[in-house]
Amino acid sequence: IVNIKRFEQVWPSIEGSFCLLLENEETQEPSLNAFFKLLREGFTKESEQSLCETLKVLFSGKKFVEETRSQILEEIHFLLSQYSEIISKGWVALLDALSPNNFSEEEEIMNSAFRCVQIICNDILFSLTENTQSQIISLIVEFASQTTDINISLSAFGLLWNAASCAKTLEMWKLIFQKTAPLISDPRTDVSTCAINTFCSLIISNSKALSKDIYQYLANDLFVQIIDSLIQQTEPNEATIQLAFHELAHCGRNL
Repeated sequence: IVNIKRFEQVWPSIEGSFCLLLENEETQEPSLNAFFKLLREGFTKESEQSLCETLKVLFSGKKFVEETRSQILEEIHFLLSQYSEIISKGWVALLDALSPNNFSEEEEIMNSAFRCVQIICNDILFSLTENTQSQIISLIVEFASQTTDINISLSAFGLLWNAASCAKTLEMWKLIFQKTAPLISDPRTDVSTCAINTFCSLIISNSKALSKDIYQYLANDLFVQIIDSLIQQTEPNEATIQLAFHELAHCGRNL
């Protein structure tokens, strides 16, 4: 912390050894406490990228017991609530650390990671760059797609509305619809129903904001892909298919 101005020069030379101390059972507790102190007292514009990349490394592979991983996520939640305005170059690594792929079959930790995504979407998303917002949209859909906790999947669709409120360009709108569309054919009935309702509600609610190019993309590309995916399901759900066709037809009248 004393050498925080030289952090980018100092940290790369000790990060590897420090991570080994974190992984060693005998040195883990004091090393974690030191790392958490660094996060809380030394998270600055000079250190944010390197520290976020270290957090990503800590979640690459299940190197720690569930309790330790949960503690690290609590520190990420703290950073997001207190120092989000400092994070700039570190967003890519931090979002990778929060990926649900890191927490498969770990329901409690998955919930902790999702709470971090919720604070991003509710309090921070609007102030971020379009590139970072796009990465967060992809992360939201990852949480909707994960199969560890269906309640998280359903809650993730609500966060897409936060993303839609920030969408100002053709690319952003295309990404939202492109990422949501495959979930309409999700084998989980509740998820597929939520996906089709969200997909169509986003179109109708934002009909005045959507450009002609988006409507052409929906009509000529996505609608066809959705119908094909529903027809080709190995175990089709008739109720879901009927709902999808009904909602798509309703949307079609708005195109």
